Amino acid sequence: EAVGSLTSDSQARLCDLFAGSGTVANHFARARPVTAVDIQEYSRVICSALLLPSPVPSLRSVLEELETRIAAAAAG
Repeated sequence: EAVGSLTSDSQARLCDLFAGSGTVANHFARARPVTAVDIQEYSRVICSALLLPSPVPSLRSVLEELETRIAAAAAG
């Protein structure tokens, strides 16, 4: 509530200057852009994992890719 009362712009960037384990940054990242900053390397690693997750392909797309490769190998 306190952060929301600072600005009515839901796209305003929030900056967490002492990010630590990234809990606060991760919470607010669901609704607005977030910049997480901390001097500790462990914090950069954790916050990167939380805030910049790698895209995970769907099971369906993986199975379709496998079927395509198997068909191509069988065709020879």
